[in-house]
Amino acid sequence: MTVYGQEEPSEKICGDSKVDKPNDDGVYERCDEGGETESCTAQCGQKLFGWGWGDTFGWLSLNSDNCNYLECDIPASVCQDAGNYYVQVEADTNQADDNLKGWAWSDNIGFVCFGASCDSTQICQFSGGSCNAADYGLAAPANGWRALVESKNENPEVFAGWGKVVNLGDQGWLSLNCDNSDATGGPYCNTAEHLMAVIEKDLGCRDTGQLKKVPMLSGFAWNDQIDGVGLGWVSFDPEISPLEPWLQTKYSDIYSRLGVRSKTGEAPGYNATYLILAKGAIVDFISARGDAWLDPNYGPIDFPTPQTRYSNVLGSLDVDGILCSFIDGQCVNAYSQKVLAIDSMSDLPAQVGLPLNKYLSGNIYYADDSLTIDEPGAIQFTNQTGFGNGAGTIIVNGDLTVNSNIIYDNTDRLTKFRNLASAAWVVKGDLKIGPDVTDLAGNFIVLGDSAIEKCPPDTGDERQELASCGQFYSCYPNSPASCASYPLRVSGLVMAKKFYFDRTFVDKYAAVKEGSEIVIYDGRLLANVPPGFSNFIKALPIWRSGVFSR
Repeated sequence: MTVYGQEEPSEKICGDSKVDKPNDDGVYERCDEGGETESCTAQCGQKLFGWGWGDTFGWLSLNSDNCNYLECDIPASVCQDAGNYYVQVEADTNQADDNLKGWAWSDNIGFVCFGASCDSTQICQFSGGSCNAADYGLAAPANGWRALVESKNENPEVFAGWGKVVNLGDQGWLSLNCDNSDATGGPYCNTAEHLMAVIEKDLGCRDTGQLKKVPMLSGFAWNDQIDGVGLGWVSFDPEISPLEPWLQTKYSDIYSRLGVRSKTGEAPGYNATYLILAKGAIVDFISARGDAWLDPNYGPIDFPTPQTRYSNVLGSLDVDGILCSFIDGQCVNAYSQKVLAIDSMSDLPAQVGLPLNKYLSGNIYYADDSLTIDEPGAIQFTNQTGFGNGAGTIIVNGDLTVNSNIIYDNTDRLTKFRNLASAAWVVKGDLKIGPDVTDLAGNFIVLGDSAIEKCPPDTGDERQELASCGQFYSCYPNSPASCASYPLRVSGLVMAKKFYFDRTFVDKYAAVKEGSEIVIYDGRLLANVPPGFSNFIKALPIWRSGVFSR
């Protein structure tokens, strides 16, 4: 009879493809797939997936492999990572003390560390090159840099502790639970209630089969360390709400002779940097400066008309006086300014060898009929050098239809303000912008046909359009498909009798939310005044340095 000895049980270790509680080293493993995998660390920590969102900086990725599991309608091109990084929950020898640690990434604020990874002895692990921990702040919370699982094996597991926006140093502390003490020594729960937990959720696109059930963070973190303001809320696993099209103006104001109303509700950002003025109700329009900058009882300011010699309380525009009788296609007006007759944009002077790079040269250009701009590329108004004048005024005696981008020169070769390209457009009809146009440069005064006193008001949602009365169309012709393709950015200002903002483009995944139509008051009209506009500009907002759009 042969007796076989009893086989010794195999050693329980991290890396044996089994989660042991505990293994033979006394470690309570979180995840064990036999080494480093997409879901597990080589030390049997559990990698987290998913995203955070901050209104002040945009998206925060918890794992560089997030880009492998995008929602169905997100193109891969929008997801870029910064190498290999992840946030993990690491099991400790003490079953109650699993730790949150590791690195998340934001395109706008850089790396965010969690727990022990924020300690000065570990914070340089994010860097692939030289790194001095002191550059990122040496201060630490009272209990040190840690983020512990408070409620292990509960659903959900809640964390207590801290993270840190690395580039903000000691101002970048990120509270993960409102039991943490704020700057006054009291708990954040008194002023900003928040906590974070681990949940499981499907990530990816079910239609393509790229779907994975993963652990991710859920809840809110809080930063208010910079002068008591800071980055504010960071939401993890945020709900992505439908985003409706909206109008945005930057660095200036909005005025309407009647009320101002958004058909799609309140915008996700501000509609104007400063004032929103109207002689009527202001509904769902937001100023970046707050409600005190809204005035529904302002004015009215009448629109310039031939009967008032194109003047109102703001100033005047001597449309008739800046024109003159042409001889061989040009003349000099009463203000000693050169006026040139044009039939198309090709009649404007251009840079040698670059026919779309136009010099305005301090002149006035007059088209004695409707004008259509339909060039094979973008028209660029070019800066001048020396004593050259980059300003110019284009007057269109009819409708202006724009099917090509119009941009400003983005070089800095100018040495004087008079060198700066600065365009003014006077349209004695309607301004119609094609759906493929994304950029317009200039200050547009849409006066309409002098024989038409005013544009008729719309009736509810039904349009009442009158050809050439002075209407601004941001997308013409208006079709749902074409108007959803691109946003429109205007560098300058727009004045018209009536506006049709028809762009419906939205990018709900953009790091910074911008309008479907964006009007940027860039200050060029004041920095280098186009001919004929010296009196008109007197009531415009003061130019602030550094806002010239490119």
